[in-house]
Amino acid sequence: MTAPFAAGFRLHLRHGAPLDGILLPSGRCLVVEDVETGHVSAASSLEDLTRGYPDARIEWPPTTPAALLAHRRTPPWPPGRPGIDQLTSDDLDRLYGQLDRAEAAVARILTWCDELDARTREITEDPTRANPTATAVRYTLTTREGW
Repeated sequence: MTAPFAAGFRLHLRHGAPLDGILLPSGRCLVVEDVETGHVSAASSLEDLTRGYPDARIEWPPTTPAALLAHRRTPPWPPGRPGIDQLTSDDLDRLYGQLDRAEAAVARILTWCDELDARTREITEDPTRANPTATAVRYTLTTREGW
């Protein structure tokens, strides 16, 4: 069974800035290497991707409240709390802050898709042409319920 949603991550290299990436439900993954040129690396799995980046590590985003409810994962609050109904306002503020950051990351990825489409149209001189990578990423992010 595949995961129901794509998941964003950061690939931290030994030297340089971290790269934004996305793990698709199929297990395939993409990493944006250069936003300016639209260079994206793709791999059939995370294991294949990390083979190309020695000494890199993957950072996953914090769990959101919706994911907690949907997948019944271990809650991100301290042990001993009986459940989500016992969250304090500080806990909720922290979780909503994480959700805001996730929404901002999705917005940045969608903006990058628009820029990639624009560059594709400029290169091909076809005003209706869309970049296939941008189309796939946009479809993955925007066809899920709740976006």
